[in-house]
Amino acid sequence: MLRGMRKQMKSICTDPVDQKKAIKIYGCTSETSMRAWNECFHSANRQFMFAAVNSTDRQLFPDLCCMYPRIEKCVVTQMKPKTSCKSDSNLDIAGFYRATVEISIKDTLDLACANFATEEQCNKVNPQGVKALTEAGESNYKVPEPFYLYPLLKVLGRLADSR
Repeated sequence: MLRGMRKQMKSICTDPVDQKKAIKIYGCTSETSMRAWNECFHSANRQFMFAAVNSTDRQLFPDLCCMYPRIEKCVVTQMKPKTSCKSDSNLDIAGFYRATVEISIKDTLDLACANFATEEQCNKVNPQGVKALTEAGESNYKVPEPFYLYPLLKVLGRLADSR
């Protein structure tokens, strides 16, 4: 995930075309959308922690993989432009943020989650996990700080113990 995020940030920081596009997108993203972006990731963090603690060894990867389509759907449905930017037909706010999520997680998905790449696949192959993740994401499930790092360390500890 960190590799993907670093790759995207490097592109934005070094490519003048990407810089211009990112500045325009960030400037046209509504405050409501930014709050929704944060909630999408707080929900994902609760799901991540829930899976790290409660998923069986066999369910761990399916549950973690099924988080991605949920994050993507949340982001795509929530990210909207400011009213002053709605007339710009070249501006794809939701697409930009969806790509941000995709780039960050792409390597992980390609390596471990081929059978769980879409919401439909997750609902078909892992319905119980999707239900549990939904409940965890919508709950007040407590996640110790730091954000994402604590659940990741929990998962890595479990993976190391299962060797």
